[in-house]
Amino acid sequence: MAGIGFELKKIFRKNNISRFISGYFYAAFASIGPTLVMFAFLLGAHFTMRRYGVNYMTRSAFSASVMYSFIISLVSSSLITNVLSRYLADTLYKKQFDKILAACYGSVFLGAVISGSFGLIFYLIAKLNIYFEFLSYALIVQLTILFILMVFVSALREYKIITFSFMIAAVIGLIIMYFMLIYGMDVEIAGMFAFNIYFLITIILLMINISRTFQHNDGSYFYFLKYYREVKELAISSMFYSITLFIHNIIIWFSPIGVLIANTYICAPSYDMASFFAMLTILPSTVLFVVNAETNFYDKYVEYVNILSGAGTLRELEDSRVELKNILYFELAFIVEMQFMITIISMFLARYLFPYFGISSEIYGYFGFLAIGYLCLIMVNLVTVFMFYFDARNEVAKIMSFLLVSNILCTYVTLLLGQKFYGMGTLVASFLSFIYALLTLRKLMINLNYRLYCSNPINIE
Repeated sequence: MAGIGFELKKIFRKNNISRFISGYFYAAFASIGPTLVMFAFLLGAHFTMRRYGVNYMTRSAFSASVMYSFIISLVSSSLITNVLSRYLADTLYKKQFDKILAACYGSVFLGAVISGSFGLIFYLIAKLNIYFEFLSYALIVQLTILFILMVFVSALREYKIITFSFMIAAVIGLIIMYFMLIYGMDVEIAGMFAFNIYFLITIILLMINISRTFQHNDGSYFYFLKYYREVKELAISSMFYSITLFIHNIIIWFSPIGVLIANTYICAPSYDMASFFAMLTILPSTVLFVVNAETNFYDKYVEYVNILSGAGTLRELEDSRVELKNILYFELAFIVEMQFMITIISMFLARYLFPYFGISSEIYGYFGFLAIGYLCLIMVNLVTVFMFYFDARNEVAKIMSFLLVSNILCTYVTLLLGQKFYGMGTLVASFLSFIYALLTLRKLMINLNYRLYCSNPINIE
């Protein structure tokens, strides 16, 4: 994440508990802010609808609308974010700051067009309340814009302003929802409207901060698109990973537990709820990665690259490679251990909390498979992010292709095995992909010197 490491180093340099907490707090909002708040809003909306006696089908339609919006926006933005992040990193390195604001405007426009087109096609054939359709469509576009803006947020240094932007928008959204309910507005409409207001305010505040930081605009709105010719694998890998997050859900929608909600949304409510809780369990790993990769690993990486560029001897280069490899393995093992503990604790708590909140044992069965499956899945993603540091784009594209195809095949096999095996396909496919990713990383680190120093062809004139 371009830029965030500088601020995190400054925060963690002061060894006290308040700075430690603020560092992780900033990393959380800079990495998973939209996802975290969306999940919190969804839980709050469900609680509110239950309190107001909204029937099950209406609650399910609301959840399905948010889930479809999240899927469409995440996949749409994934076509842009990885390539954009690479462009932003190069632009910051070259100090071409006047290109950043232009790229922000251009990428936001492109993302809105892509997701808006998908959303328009879907809601033209939907059979819902016209106001609910409009708000659901707006949610798709705004989520896409926010996912893209998060690439630029990582380059901002005002982490307190960023954090307060999320919090202020959330408070305003909740206040508006409260008054809408007081004046008799339908709960589902009020909830969806509050969702949109929250994201709209967040987008406006982030755009203001981005514009203040990068004030000059050279008009090169779509110059970043040229990067697709050089690093198209980044877009492919990002899109495949985003699709993999939900492809098992989509396949299960067409199983015997799938239902049609409001004549519009195909879902499997019990399986989707289990996926929702399983996805919540892996959010800490993203924050851990941002902190550890940007503060511990990155320093060794810079040292290695400097020596590779001619600032040291061959012995120093090999010693630096070994140190880099060791810190990478250490940080990766730390994240895996911490996330594994979080997953196990979550499964243990779910066993007792699910019945208390009226969540069926069927959902807990799916949750057990999916929690471990998502653990392996997020680790695949983190391994590939480390590999991007060494420009291993082709290898990452192969890993993500294997991850997607294996999830499709394994999930389909579970359909044949029966309902009690639903979720196991994601577990098996993601575990195999994790092993494949680790083996690829190991091979890359062994041959790193040759890979980075000698692999480029030499042109002799």
